[in-house]
Amino acid sequence: MEKQELNFGEGCQNFRSKVSKPNLGARTLLSSFATFRLLTIQASFLLLLPSCATSAHEMTRNLVEGNNAALKGDFTTSVEKYETALERVPESAAAKRNLGIVLVKIGDYQKAKKHLRESAKIYISDVEVHYFLGEAYRGLEDYKRALRSYGKALKLSPNELRIQKAIAWTWFKEGEDEKTQLLVSPLLQEHTKDSQLRLILASVQNRTKDFSGALQTLLPVEKSGFKVTSKEKMSADSERALLMTATAEAYYGSNQYSKAGQLFGEVIKMRPFYPPALIGSAKCDIRASQSQRALSKLERTVKADPKSAEALYLLGKLYEKIDSGKAIDHYQKFNVVAKDKPEFTDAVQMSVKALNELKLSR
Repeated sequence: MEKQELNFGEGCQNFRSKVSKPNLGARTLLSSFATFRLLTIQASFLLLLPSCATSAHEMTRNLVEGNNAALKGDFTTSVEKYETALERVPESAAAKRNLGIVLVKIGDYQKAKKHLRESAKIYISDVEVHYFLGEAYRGLEDYKRALRSYGKALKLSPNELRIQKAIAWTWFKEGEDEKTQLLVSPLLQEHTKDSQLRLILASVQNRTKDFSGALQTLLPVEKSGFKVTSKEKMSADSERALLMTATAEAYYGSNQYSKAGQLFGEVIKMRPFYPPALIGSAKCDIRASQSQRALSKLERTVKADPKSAEALYLLGKLYEKIDSGKAIDHYQKFNVVAKDKPEFTDAVQMSVKALNELKLSR
């Protein structure tokens, strides 16, 4: 059976459509902010299925329309079209595959996982299926399964940069700082203009308190005004916010609070409810004895992310002197969220002590 291969270059540029024998293991450039390859089935296969020609024709039409919508960045419409295609022909592997990929793009990881797991059984040599299944698992914070899927993708396309970056991010999420740095450092030497590699490395350096190293890593990006090249504005804005936040965190760790506060403030203008920027800016406010401003930002943080351990802990500390009830409430929530996170071991001990003292004083 022949398939029509739709390739999307970085940021959905360089579109090309061709009819060919399926080459599902072919290398396709893709990053977390970038692109994907979609399939549609040739209408000629309907000749093999005369009893369901109408349904199959409608399925193919919806599949093509879904691909066209995805090309334009209209993922909501593409999801609707792929779902309609599956209503017409529920066993359509191409529709399941494409729907799974686009669901990852819009952050519906649970549904994406379902479709991509089914697709992986059919498209066993498809780099995109394994890669995006890894992305779905990573979005669900199932990092072990994510690494297994990325590993399968990397075997099919050895040394592919977007897969290696995904593996690096997953290791970082698991707290594997040394492994992440060992993978990213040589890649950055080869791909010096790759801002995502710089972001990953700087994130490790910030967490290991190598703030001067992080500033050095991010210096070229900062000098460019945090310019990010991408045809997808949303992806470019997101990456820019991440880079600016990492730089602000490095400045904060280097005791350059004014520069840190300025950068955090710029990020908040772009992303008003972005937790890392809100927390960083609140910490700068605390340094400047601006407790009310800090409280406002931290309250916004827990609205956006109720499980933000650092925000809950800081709220507990700030409320200790002005509202013991709220302090107790935030400390209790913090202890539940942070109990299995090694980086908060000391903070948990301090919050337990503070809780006991607050309860005794009431």
